[in-house]
Amino acid sequence: MNFSTFNQPWIQTLTANKSQVLASGGVAKARAFLDRYQGDAWQLLPLQLVMPESDYQVLSEAAKALLSAQTRLLRHMMATEGRSGIMHRFQISEEMAALMNWDELVKGEHLVSRFDILPHADGYVFCEMNVDPSVGGAELFECGQMALEALGLDAMNSQVSPCLSRARLVQHWVQQRQLTRVVVFGLQMYDGDDFPSFDLEQEQFSALLPGVQVDVVDEYTFPDELLQPGAGKHVLIYRIGVYEDMTPFCRQQFARMLASGATIINAMESEIRMDKSWFSLFHQPRWHTLLSPAEQSAIRRFVPYTFALTESKLHAVVEERAHYVFKLNQSYGGAGVLMGDEHSAEDLLTRLQAVPLAQWTVQQRVQVSSLTMPADEAFESVPHQLVLGLFMMDTQPGGLWVRASRHSQIVNVSQGSARVGWAVPMTVEERDRQLAMLAGLPSEAAAEPCQ
Repeated sequence: MNFSTFNQPWIQTLTANKSQVLASGGVAKARAFLDRYQGDAWQLLPLQLVMPESDYQVLSEAAKALLSAQTRLLRHMMATEGRSGIMHRFQISEEMAALMNWDELVKGEHLVSRFDILPHADGYVFCEMNVDPSVGGAELFECGQMALEALGLDAMNSQVSPCLSRARLVQHWVQQRQLTRVVVFGLQMYDGDDFPSFDLEQEQFSALLPGVQVDVVDEYTFPDELLQPGAGKHVLIYRIGVYEDMTPFCRQQFARMLASGATIINAMESEIRMDKSWFSLFHQPRWHTLLSPAEQSAIRRFVPYTFALTESKLHAVVEERAHYVFKLNQSYGGAGVLMGDEHSAEDLLTRLQAVPLAQWTVQQRVQVSSLTMPADEAFESVPHQLVLGLFMMDTQPGGLWVRASRHSQIVNVSQGSARVGWAVPMTVEERDRQLAMLAGLPSEAAAEPCQ
């Protein structure tokens, strides 16, 4: 049973009971929660989705295997190529390299990540791995929980919020290293209507760390006394912000944070782990002998064929562009992604040649399943393109963020006007029991239409 098929009876029942869904006020409660934390950019779906529990477990194991494979290859690269070789391979500048924790790069401890997943008729494929504490969407768990509980459903199925898992990760580091202060460091440019505040992180970190001071700062409000050499010995910095968004002044401040001796989750080494070229590396046979059978299996099964763009391949892939997606290796938020079938050959060639070809990765297109469902509280069902976001907190799965777009093949909040929600893993029996509760029917009566 694929993702779309599994969701059809769920969507049909919720849509048939739309008056109850709207009267519950669940979406309004979720909206109020986001507004409290300035989540103005999020447009909420009027209902949450579900996923087969068995699929969730398989995808979680595959995500864990890909993180392990990445760390294994990084250790090999460091041993054989050194820092300079890694910098050359991932096109890292000296300025960026100075802001990295090279030990953490090869240790791979306490990683915060989100894998973007495309559902299709025969299963799922991973389209991106985002390994960085800045990954967004975790708070949609709380929104989904509010919406489902308002309907009287206990459908989060004992899942732990990825926001809470993130706070526990910080708690572990603080207790392990006997730290006495936590600083949530965001960029000043994120202090606006299009970005959520970091108050939720502050609240959750404080709740798990009584007696530990937790502050939210940016590059201009970071306490200067903590930036002196050695002053960060008892400080943990939870960094939120990508290198591209950092001004020269911000980078200077971050260099001072590193020099202070503070514990940072994570420094700019995550820019290497976020690079889009990883899926291309995974498909190069030269690396396969270094990987475990589980890692190799995850790549074969879930990573679409991906390769680096070169001059010799350029005209062939442009000619066959409808079969490919083109991605800038260092890009974020859906920017730098070109769907081949949306461009003429001339236009695509111009765009690709605007930067050195080595900065592009080419990924085979997958025929993604669309899902017909309501886009808003008018409950008019229309086809949506979907991307699922599987959170991994360290090596533990943290649930599935949903992005859905009626208008764009690039399903992103900033680039594709996507609406957002949550997908809850459950068995067929659990799904049908929840639907029976919603419809006020005995479980046996609901079983027939929900196969």
